Amino acid sequence: MTLRDFNGLSNLGKEEVLDLKGTVVSDRVEKGTQIVIFQVDNFYVEVHYDLITDTIRRYNGCVRTDIRYS
Repeated sequence: MTLRDFNGLSNLGKEEVLDLKGTVVSDRVEKGTQIVIFQVDNFYVEVHYDLITDTIRRYNGCVRTDIRYS
């Protein structure tokens, strides 16, 4: 799977890929959001979980290891 393939999936599809193929690389908490970084094949995905509402806010994909946060 490529990053482009992943980005084309629905949120449910992205969740399924991360469950089946993702490996947690790192996680941290910032301002009420838990950010978990997964490696999938040759790319990385940040998943932003809202700790207050217990929902996924967004997925950010990157092919490099130096993911930056805004």
